[in-house]
Amino acid sequence: MTEDENRAKKRAVKLSDITSRKKPEDCGYGGSLEPDGGPDENIKAPGLYDGSDGGDADGRLSLCLAAAMRILAFADNSERQLREKLGAKGYTPFEIGCTLDTLRKKRFVDDRRYIENKIRYLAKTKLYGRGRIRLELAEKVDREALDRHFPILIEELEEEIDFPEKAARLADKYRGKSREYIYAKLKNNGFTSSEVGFALEQING
Repeated sequence: MTEDENRAKKRAVKLSDITSRKKPEDCGYGGSLEPDGGPDENIKAPGLYDGSDGGDADGRLSLCLAAAMRILAFADNSERQLREKLGAKGYTPFEIGCTLDTLRKKRFVDDRRYIENKIRYLAKTKLYGRGRIRLELAEKVDREALDRHFPILIEELEEEIDFPEKAARLADKYRGKSREYIYAKLKNNGFTSSEVGFALEQING
């Protein structure tokens, strides 16, 4: 079994586990959200749906949920990313909204968790500072969620990440270059002036 297949297996969840108790009014329509287990291959482009499952709201919502679970089986996604991917498959804003509501309540999609994990990854692996991390996240997360969670998480993770140390590690990669060159590289990676100053002291010390 490949690594991707193993990851997908670990993250896989039966649709019935998250939809069997869904109340009709939760999604603002009169039906239930019972899964039919069907794939979404009938969804080829926006507006193209042949109604093979009866064309009812229940079937469409089940298809949308199934598509979302397949996406999440391979990688965590922000609500914005999932909304865009489901929209590209031809699902309506209503169907996507109801699906996100179900996934959010079960924490299969969680923007706070997504932001926290990305902060750790970008800081520790890419050696990005706060500014660059926020710019990267702004392309993947809704503005409201980013404004709400980012400042709190940055503060909580500051001791664990140690941004000055990350700046010094990046500066060390450019040892031998001019001070101006290193300064520009570190600022481009989103480090503050004080963090850049600390890094320059380390490699010049």
